[in-house]
Order: sequence, then C-alpha cells, then structure tokens
Amino acid sequence: MQKSHVLINCENGSEETVSTEIVKMPDVKYVARTSGYYDLVVELEVKSEEELKKIIGTKIKNIKSIRSSVMLMHV
Repeated sequence: MQKSHVLINCENGSEETVSTEIVKMPDVKYVARTSGYYDLVVELEVKSEEELKKIIGTKIKNIKSIRSSVMLMHV
C-alpha cells in the first residue's frame, strides 16, 4: 500500500465544501482542517503510486475551490 498526505489551500470560506467532497473518495483515510497556510490535510492510502497520481491529478485537483495542493508521499 502507498500512503500519502496532501496539503490543500482552498478559496476563502470553501473549506467545508472541499472537505465534504474529498471525504467521499474511497481511498481517503481522513481529512483534517488546519490553521495556517494550508486549510486541509488529507491522508490517502492506495495500492500503487500510479493510482495515487490519478486520484490527485484527476479527482482532487479538479475540485473548483482548491487553489493549490502539495503531495507528501511516504517512502
């Protein structure tokens, strides 16, 4: 299994909407709201690195209210 954390910066006031969308994804283990530069921390656990790239590149990054994201991959 491949674990990863994604740090997300959202549009102001959209944190709840974004977290609600992300938590519905089957490979998401948890979503936490934070204070500071990043608004959300997401933990993912997938079968492969390719699957991880697909989820981040096609599902998470396509959520309208996300300004930016950073992936932290566990090695």
